[in-house]
Amino acid sequence: MKSYFLKIAALFIVPISISLAAGSCNNATLNGSYALLAHGTIMGMNPFNAVGVIIFDGQGHLRGSGSLIDGGSWLEYQSYATYFVSRDCSVRIDETPTSSISKTQFGMLTNDGKKIFAIATEEGKNFSFIYEKQ
Repeated sequence: MKSYFLKIAALFIVPISISLAAGSCNNATLNGSYALLAHGTIMGMNPFNAVGVIIFDGQGHLRGSGSLIDGGSWLEYQSYATYFVSRDCSVRIDETPTSSISKTQFGMLTNDGKKIFAIATEEGKNFSFIYEKQ
């Protein structure tokens, strides 16, 4: 009877452990090179579009560069930021003031850390971001 009870208990404990492991993201989950695609609008201007390569260091810092079209002008940009990944795989990216694009992004990690969907909103500005591990 005792071994029967332990087998039944194991059926419930194992799935709980697996589900907790699936939600155990942290800064190290974001590590390596990611392609970036961003779109947005800036009130009173043309749409904003950007592409680039962003490198996450796994310790809460990122750097990157790319090209953007803002109001019809083609520009090169540099990006430096800090980031924080919560256990539930939500992400916050805080661009540093020296970056070409200064904003805070909020997003979610998907596909075992291989993709991030993020948004940023400031007064008169709305942006969406997709990062994909290369």
